[in-house]
Amino acid sequence: MLLVLTNLEKSSLLFHPPAKNRLPHLTECVIQIQALLSFIYTGSTNLSPRELDRWAESLLKAADKYAVGPLKRHMEKHFSAQITKKNFVEVALLSDTHSADLLKKVGWRNIINY
Repeated sequence: MLLVLTNLEKSSLLFHPPAKNRLPHLTECVIQIQALLSFIYTGSTNLSPRELDRWAESLLKAADKYAVGPLKRHMEKHFSAQITKKNFVEVALLSDTHSADLLKKVGWRNIINY
């Protein structure tokens, strides 16, 4: 029992706050989890449009990782609405990395129309 408590204490953020350079990563994880759970329970990420733009790639990654199909489709639609000539390659890589078929389809359709 003492060994378990010692290991818990060693890994606890309460006892050992993260270094400042790790805070952005923790912030990203917290926002991902909050948005993911919010979407699962309410069908909305509860993020402002500006926040959604900022965290869109991270949320697509989380939706793909945890197999939350509706959130993944939501994020694909978000990216689809923002495809331009300048960001097409980046969006194509993102769609390929996360098996975002809807995003691939819309992206190629948009680039062909340019």
